[in-house]
Amino acid sequence: LVVATLGITAGSGFATTELRLLLLDVTLELDARWPLVAITLYVDDFVVLVLEHDGMKWSRGVAVKIRNRLRRRLKRAGFGVHKETDGLDLKITGVEFDGRGLRVGPSEEKRWLVRMAVEHVVFGRKEIFSEWIESIIGVLAWFMLLGRGGFSILDESYRFVRENRGSRALVLPKVVRKELIVAARLSVLFRVDLAAKYVPFMHMLDASP
Repeated sequence: LVVATLGITAGSGFATTELRLLLLDVTLELDARWPLVAITLYVDDFVVLVLEHDGMKWSRGVAVKIRNRLRRRLKRAGFGVHKETDGLDLKITGVEFDGRGLRVGPSEEKRWLVRMAVEHVVFGRKEIFSEWIESIIGVLAWFMLLGRGGFSILDESYRFVRENRGSRALVLPKVVRKELIVAARLSVLFRVDLAAKYVPFMHMLDASP
């Protein structure tokens, strides 16, 4: 697995529209074929993942080629580029890519930071502000993109933030405390094995008689 990442000096509107089209255009130019190539966007950053295959010579180095072509295209369009990096093992926006073990998960630094923040608001404070909980949930939600089942943990936490946004200091409800502790401690399990087998088909059912 080879990862290449690049940030651009542009707003999220550009990142989610024009950048997506540029990524697709450049990938097609290089004849980079799916499913060995995957591209993901995060606001004004993009990540190219390529699983290099000995039987497909085109796959070697294609992540960096895509990154380099996009850099040239973006500069021609007047956008600056930054945070460029590539390699087998990378850390990007709090996520670690293990190119040798083919695993992706939250960085240990970020995970422990969240756990410390949770313990502070749960055990170290009598009153808190909803904005603190919203920030913690935001990072946990980023982790949970790698373990979608985790989103089911935070029902009452989301409700608490929604109903108390902008309020003065509050006592954190017991159920929210419990959800945050569980989510923080389970975050070590929010990892993806890119080499795992998958079911190549999907079953869909409805309630028709």
